[in-house]
Amino acid sequence: MIEQTNEQTGRIWACSRDLGSAKGARVIIDNSISDELMKIINNKSFKRYEAEYFSVFYINFRELQHIGATEIFEAFSNYLIEHFNFNLQKEFNYVTT
Repeated sequence: MIEQTNEQTGRIWACSRDLGSAKGARVIIDNSISDELMKIINNKSFKRYEAEYFSVFYINFRELQHIGATEIFEAFSNYLIEHFNFNLQKEFNYVTT
């Protein structure tokens, strides 16, 4: 039996209600989180978007642990688990140090 697939070009609107309602993980910035943010800023493996009033940093999820941003990694991981039933070990096979 041959499985037939159709290629999709463009955006599929409202393909995930859960994803569409995602607000993102939130943390209070204390000294340790501030230190981790500085590690992210000083790391060269991210993309940065700057606007007049804010900046957005795009960094690989696995890289957070690699650079020692463990509290930010855990906050984001918990958000994925709680809101999307995401299994980190299955999806990323990350190694804790």
